Amino acid sequence: MNRMEQKLRVIAEKMKIPRTNLGLLRGKMGNALFFYHYTRHVDCRYEKYADKCLDEIMENIQKVNGSYADGLAGIGTGVEYLVQEGFIDGNTNEILRDFDKIICRIVSSSPGLIDTRTGITGYGKYYLARLNNPGNNKNTNLDTGFIKAQLSKIVDSLSVNYVRYEDIFFVIGFLPDIISLNINKEKAVIFFNYAVDLLETMVYEDTLFEKYPGAFNPLIAAILLFRSSIKLGNRDLADRASHFLEKYEPGFRSYLAEEHAVKWSFLYHTLWKTCNRDVYKELSTRWLEKTTGNSLNFAPGTLIISGMMLLSMYKSINDDWLDWFPLL
Repeated sequence: MNRMEQKLRVIAEKMKIPRTNLGLLRGKMGNALFFYHYTRHVDCRYEKYADKCLDEIMENIQKVNGSYADGLAGIGTGVEYLVQEGFIDGNTNEILRDFDKIICRIVSSSPGLIDTRTGITGYGKYYLARLNNPGNNKNTNLDTGFIKAQLSKIVDSLSVNYVRYEDIFFVIGFLPDIISLNINKEKAVIFFNYAVDLLETMVYEDTLFEKYPGAFNPLIAAILLFRSSIKLGNRDLADRASHFLEKYEPGFRSYLAEEHAVKWSFLYHTLWKTCNRDVYKELSTRWLEKTTGNSLNFAPGTLIISGMMLLSMYKSINDDWLDWFPLL
């Protein structure tokens, strides 16, 4: 067993510890996604744990809220992902029909929080996953019409009152898919361009006046913009991503905490694949070597995404999962 497999085994064993949370980002649905990938690419003996997670979710589904992080929106997204990746069988238009209706009611009464984990862009992620179903994205049917109407309503509910970098990152991570699908496109383009422009303004003002709360992360900003550039065929977004890296990344290195070593290694690895710059490969390797001891004592909120990050670096699994897991 090599060192990467050892790290993955640590995560797999930690995920076997019983948890009450059923959600995608911090609970059993996220565990199931990891276990199915881990089974396919590393150790087939863990499939029973993935199946067990799904069974426990279905047994207790009536207890969860609607949120993306811990509730129906994230669980439904996970079900769509598992079916589309061929891990489980099923017609998700039938399996998730009640989810669609419940989340529709939540969207209609949503207070307008941007946060993907608990707010409106999380419900948008759910409906994007539903539309990504081959039976929906290649055909026009009742489900397709309903889903597109919900996504359009979510775009209408977005605001421009952002005071956190996180909110801008959530919007940039959500709207390119909406725009590429031509759903409420005019308004989606306005919101997206505003978010990108505001990000540059906030970073400038923060650098000079420390005006905004929270630390700007140029690694996440660049990856989101590079992914947006590909989805929208917009080279200017890639140029903006490169600008953030060149201007802010070297200075940002001093703020990186060792407890998040897996995350830093993955972000630099992704940037290396995108930019083909040896310095990012070296930084990824350096941070990966730090993933021992305290850096493997994951909190529940970081365990799942850390496992997916390590699988991506080790086995180059399809990075579509990045559309469903916030990098924050």
